[in-house]
Parts: sequence; C-alpha cells; structure tokens
Amino acid sequence: MKIAIIGSKSYFGKNLCNFFFKKKIKLIKIKRTTNFNIKNNSFKSLDNVKNCNYLIYLAHDYSKNSSENNIRAIKKILKLKNYNKFRKIIYVSSMSAHVNNESNYGISKHKIENFCLMRNITVIKPGFIFGGINNYKIKKIIKLLNYLPIIPIYKNRKNYIYSVNINDLCNETFKILLNKKKIATKYNIFCIKKIFFDIFIKKITNQKKIYLKINFTFYLYIIKILN
Repeated sequence: MKIAIIGSKSYFGKNLCNFFFKKKIKLIKIKRTTNFNIKNNSFKSLDNVKNCNYLIYLAHDYSKNSSENNIRAIKKILKLKNYNKFRKIIYVSSMSAHVNNESNYGISKHKIENFCLMRNITVIKPGFIFGGINNYKIKKIIKLLNYLPIIPIYKNRKNYIYSVNINDLCNETFKILLNKKKIATKYNIFCIKKIFFDIFIKKITNQKKIYLKINFTFYLYIIKILN
C-alpha cells in the first residue's frame, strides 16, 4: 500500500502521516510549496503520486477564488495517467460546508464537495478536530480568548459543537480508505458525546473571565457580520 497525502503539513495531515507511519505504510507527502501552489496554478509535485494506490486531498486555498482554485487543482489530479489506477481518492471537507453557510470557506468547501462526488471522489466531513500534535486552531482560540476581558457566550442545549478526536478521525479515515465500496460517498465524522459551546469556552480558558450571556440568535447575527 502506498498513499499520497496532499496537504501533509496541515494539522490533520501531520497527525494522519504519523498514524500511517506507525502502521508502516509508505507515504508520499505533498505540502503547499512552490511546487504545489493552488493559488498560482503550479502543481509540479503531482508527478510524485505515480504508483500510489490511494490519494488524500487535504490542501485548501483560502483566497477569494478558493473554490475555483481548488477545483482546478483536483482537475489536474484527475488528468494524471495514474488516475484510473487509484483505488480511492478522498477529499477532506468540513462540517461547515453546507448550503446555509454564507462564509467564503463554507461556500467553497460545499462547491468542491459537489464537484468531487460527481467524479466519484469520496468526501469526508470531520467535525471540530481536537487532540493530537500541533493543534493550531485550539491555540489560536485560546490566544484570542486570553486577550478578551469579557467573553460573550450563549447557552443552548439544542445546538452543540460537532467535534471529533484526531485519533478517532485517523482511524475512521483509514477504514473508509480500505472500504471497497465503488460508489463515492459523503461521510460526516464526529463523536457521539455532545460538547456544548458555553462549556467548551469555559474549559479552554484558564484565567478568571467575565462571561456575558447573550441570545443564540443574536450570537449567530454577530458571526454572520464577522464572516
């Protein structure tokens, strides 16, 4: 077995590479460099995926034309002579990818999902990932919260954070990779245990803070403005 991972330096990518390394699986790591630049349409590193059995696409361009740029990169992959030899290609999306998300990230991910499914590329949608090594998202959230003397939170037991432990995510990705199902499927991956927003915020802040309770609808309105 030989797996190519595009976006191997990302948070999920690093942990996934570590997971496969422990299983002694051969890897081709492709990171965003001058040789694989989505925004500038430079994909020289794609030559490295020759003779790979599987391909996992983790990279994402965050520019204004992110959906078009990422789709263009995936089209390059599909044009490879090796394409028909791939047992499976997996595109890693996000739980943020849906029709009601008005952020550029959510919209672009949703467009790429549809593109991939039409071309028999399997899609996985992880929840908020925690645990493992180099969790930069959690670090950024903690850093931001530590600067704020007052933290706005809402309490709504009908809405919770879809989350997943990185180890569970790696295991599920591996299972999906080995699944012999030929028709491309979309998988939502998150843990059963519910993590609520107010509890999550209080758990990761290690300083005494003032928590300002606000209405959930008002909170969504603020998020919409920020997006």
